[in-house]
Amino acid sequence: MATLMELEKNGTLIKFKPLLDPGQLEHRVAYMTKEAWEWCYSSKELGQSKCPNPLAYDSLHAALTDFATGTLLYLDGDIRRLDRKKEKDDIWEIKTRPPDAVRMFGWFYNRNIFVASHCAYKKDIKNYQPHKIKAGDLRVSLNCFYAPNFGRMENANSYFNI
Repeated sequence: MATLMELEKNGTLIKFKPLLDPGQLEHRVAYMTKEAWEWCYSSKELGQSKCPNPLAYDSLHAALTDFATGTLLYLDGDIRRLDRKKEKDDIWEIKTRPPDAVRMFGWFYNRNIFVASHCAYKKDIKNYQPHKIKAGDLRVSLNCFYAPNFGRMENANSYFNI
């Protein structure tokens, strides 16, 4: 099983680093694949340089910062498990609100550690199945599953501090 540090060191994953206020601590950690990072931070989609959609960029950055700083997250409002009936899938999405809502897909590597595989505008999502498959396939290809003793739980608080 690949560790997150190994995947970060070889450049496969990039750690999201929120801007913290003095004395503020990171309570959760978010990693992103290169694809997700480029979608968010390059000119490809939301990116800083030539940002075509500053509202969507700001909303997603705020959602990631809220996640990382331990802000209260509302299940199904801010973050959602995509298929509660199929635990083996265990793919989640971090959500922003309209207008220009964005979805960030990924999985929990361990409690409070989210790995984002890719992003999409909500308006472009006709069916969630391809996004679940893409995130699940990436998790398998990276061999980036759960850390020891971290099982699939029904309670969202098992995945992150609510």
